[in-house]
Amino acid sequence: MDQDSFSKEMDLSFYYMSWLVERFARSWGQRVRRLREKIEEERPNEVDHIYNEVKDQGNRIMAKREEPDEATIEIHGVRIKKKIVHGKSEEYNGADLYLTVEDQKFALVQFKLQSNGRVQFDKQQLDKLKVWCPYCVQDKDRPPLCPAFVWLIDDSLAYHKHRILKLCRLQDILKGRSSGSVEEFDDSGITRGTFKELLAKCWVGAPFSRKLSTQQLVDYTETTKRLVVSFTISRKD
Repeated sequence: MDQDSFSKEMDLSFYYMSWLVERFARSWGQRVRRLREKIEEERPNEVDHIYNEVKDQGNRIMAKREEPDEATIEIHGVRIKKKIVHGKSEEYNGADLYLTVEDQKFALVQFKLQSNGRVQFDKQQLDKLKVWCPYCVQDKDRPPLCPAFVWLIDDSLAYHKHRILKLCRLQDILKGRSSGSVEEFDDSGITRGTFKELLAKCWVGAPFSRKLSTQQLVDYTETTKRLVVSFTISRKD
């Protein structure tokens, strides 16, 4: 084989190998892209986490006439009812989950899912959740009994390690910003299990019997654009 023929065959072999490598890289890139898209599709979103929390079977009581989006659990003999209000109830607009303790105490929770190490908040949703803050009870013998909470979902952590913060604490950290890094919340809030334990022990959540002051009622009407009417019935002799 002369030098020219050898050179031509080497050139053909080089181009063929280059074509194979390029084809393999393109095919592999498409497979990786499809796999990434599939993972993104299967990754739970906020709504999935809300429904998973209610469907949780741990210590659950099968109550009669319970709706699919409701569940009752028992902790230390105290029954806690969980109900999804996300997009279902205008009354609790701003919250995703509504918890009650034997018709004595309640708590409202908004779920937020982190993305790329940050949590993005909706100011309008937080303002609607803040409407319930006047129900907070200040007690010198224990922390304030707040009804409004934000559940920060971090898929990089185990489910039971997600952080739950009081709304007032969250706003202190944000300082008017609409987002924050997950590291900013590491030393704040409580875990999912602790939240329910404290709710059962009446160390979090607000009592239904809380009466609003006149100024709080005015603030409520301005925020919600609703009218508050009080009727007094008396007997005239």
